[in-house]
Amino acid sequence: MFGIIIAGHQVESGLKTRHRNSNELYLIKAAQAWPFVDTVSRLGGPVVSLCRKAGMPLKAVRKKSGVIGEHSLWRFVEIVADQLDLEHFGYLTATEHPVDSTGELGDFRLRMAPTLEDLLRFFIEDVRAESTGTDYSLKRDSSHVWFDRVPIFRDSGANWQAEQYVIMFVVQIVRLFAGNAWLPSRLRISSRSHPVPVPAEWSSIDIEWGQPTTGIRIDADVLALRNPNFVKARDRLCDDKNKSTVSLLKVEDLVDRQIWSRDVGIENAATELGLSATTLKRRLRDHGRAY
Repeated sequence: MFGIIIAGHQVESGLKTRHRNSNELYLIKAAQAWPFVDTVSRLGGPVVSLCRKAGMPLKAVRKKSGVIGEHSLWRFVEIVADQLDLEHFGYLTATEHPVDSTGELGDFRLRMAPTLEDLLRFFIEDVRAESTGTDYSLKRDSSHVWFDRVPIFRDSGANWQAEQYVIMFVVQIVRLFAGNAWLPSRLRISSRSHPVPVPAEWSSIDIEWGQPTTGIRIDADVLALRNPNFVKARDRLCDDKNKSTVSLLKVEDLVDRQIWSRDVGIENAATELGLSATTLKRRLRDHGRAY
């Protein structure tokens, strides 16, 4: 899914990051937060107050426009799961926004692909344009492949919800080729060291807890499946010469969004990124920028 925060920095909310470049600013397109907000709205939850508590800019998310600090998204998810007592909020959000040939990952659109492996590789490639914190890969292991996700947060409610969401999103991608009943035979969970209740649909899955990364096992024969009926969505084309160019998200994108949504301010930007204003100013100086 997709993560944002200052890598290597422990934020006040208790969320912890993995160790990466300490000067990295994690940004995500606001559209990627929309499925979570929409789920809360469907449940009748107090979206406005929850977003305010998380420091997440609701106007941008509702418009599915611009860039936000991803810390605010995962803070929102953590608060929702806690205050609304939704232990499987991530799973619920994924299943409430089903994937077909047009993915419900915010405004993300799946590219046409001849095989499941190609589609997953396209997905990994394209999602990097949606979040600067994304770290997905396919890792081969004898007769199967692991869809691997390196988490940003460790030992937090947000990370467990994020794992649920990513797992079910990928499961739905696989189902485009393998059928609606497909489930992985094994999962690796990184956010919990010991077993916790899982969605009923996962009851038959062998789960390895306390792993360094999130892993979804896909058999090689499934990865090679073809789906002649899988079509491209909108203007996305599958041949290399027409592939979309990945555009890197920049802190200027966040400032641009602040301007049109009328919530300009270093304090607002810092809150979205999970930093103090002083720390954000220092990070920006390290990037040769000033707010």
